[in-house]
Amino acid sequence: ALAITPRFGLAWLGLGQLLEGMGQKEEAADCFKKGLQNPIHQAPELVTLARFCKSRGWFEAAATNYSSAIQLDPWDRDLPFEAGQCLAALGRHPQAAARYQEAAGLSNNWGQAHFLSGVELGKSGQPAAAAGQFQEAVRLMPEVVEARLNLGIALYQEGQWAGSLNEFEQVAIRSPTNALAQHYLGLLRQKSGVQKSQ
Repeated sequence: ALAITPRFGLAWLGLGQLLEGMGQKEEAADCFKKGLQNPIHQAPELVTLARFCKSRGWFEAAATNYSSAIQLDPWDRDLPFEAGQCLAALGRHPQAAARYQEAAGLSNNWGQAHFLSGVELGKSGQPAAAAGQFQEAVRLMPEVVEARLNLGIALYQEGQWAGSLNEFEQVAIRSPTNALAQHYLGLLRQKSGVQKSQ
């Protein structure tokens, strides 16, 4: 394939994997480099390249290839989700949140995409937007403790004490030993006591 199409990036990657399997790490690394330098213009090949890069922890290259693949195939919900994972690994939290929301928009019942969007929005310092995503995650996955826990934290950060208290109480019912829920319940009960005494 390389002799016929020397600019075919996936062939370089395949050759690199073969060389790596034979213990020829330097030669493999050179092939991987050539594979990443050769442009690809079809969505399936871009996805293969993006997933290869992601599996290697080359998140910048993976995110770039996912972005190109999404432009060519905007209806595949997995692509923005996987791009979101790469962007999250790079610490680009607002961009990751946007990709997760894009994935959720392509699949109405994908609670995990809403949840991860909420996580990234929370890391971006946007608790109100995070709460909206966590509320949707809780609606779609009512038994997932982490969704309720994060919703409670986001509501707490927004000063919505009653809603936050309700979520932490629900977490405590489902997971009585959850230390984080117990911590926030203590804080919220103290606030409630202060408010009642005023």
